[in-house]
Amino acid sequence: MTNGPSFDWHLTNLNNYTFLNNVDRSSGTFGKLKVVQPDSGIATAGLPSSSTSVGRFVRAAYYAEYTEKADDPDAAIVTLAHIMNNFDRPRGVSIDYPTEGGGHMEVPGLSETSDNPYATEFTSWTSLSDLARTLFFVREYGSLNFIRIDLSALRGLDAPRIVPLSKLSQAMGDVTDILRNPA
Repeated sequence: MTNGPSFDWHLTNLNNYTFLNNVDRSSGTFGKLKVVQPDSGIATAGLPSSSTSVGRFVRAAYYAEYTEKADDPDAAIVTLAHIMNNFDRPRGVSIDYPTEGGGHMEVPGLSETSDNPYATEFTSWTSLSDLARTLFFVREYGSLNFIRIDLSALRGLDAPRIVPLSKLSQAMGDVTDILRNPA
């Protein structure tokens, strides 16, 4: 989930979030004033909302702890995909101007000669793995759906297969055969 700080730092930082739980406490009082939350979800109000590595790590720990555990492998993949949706970063949601340092992935079409060039970090792809069934799922930035690759069906191929992710994403669903026989 993060590039930094170090993993042990993140584990220590979780000490600052011992108050978190998944139980909505939707009513309370301030003196004689009774207050009621109008909908569900207030239990997550203490989660950091930024896209920083620190915020993402705390949210990942929360989701790993409190999300319902799936009954079967297919449901587990769906659950994991929903969790990962909470970490997607669209292009431009935060930007770095070259004069301010930082900068990561360049936005296509913007260059140093542009009037206002910038760089942005965004989720280029999201991948999920089912190690027990040797399945790999991936969703590229331009798609809302995951594609599926059965890695066990690719064993024994005589050479590596190179197919652009954007082409695989257009196919949707299980793309194992495209990798077995790229045309």
